[in-house]
Amino acid sequence: MPDLARLRIAVFREYPYCYDGDADQERRYLSDFSNAPDSAQVPAFDGREIVGAATASST
Repeated sequence: MPDLARLRIAVFREYPYCYDGDADQERRYLSDFSNAPDSAQVPAFDGREIVGAATASST
């Protein structure tokens, strides 16, 4: 989760009008999201580094 949180913050930093969160906020969001029964997270790796991700939820 920490790597995914860092990636999301870095990506959204380019679009601050969409979201301007911090690491603690992002960890809470991802924890809640991953515990939802209808959610999915698909990370993309380059070796051991997360370089992208897709998330989905039916709600």
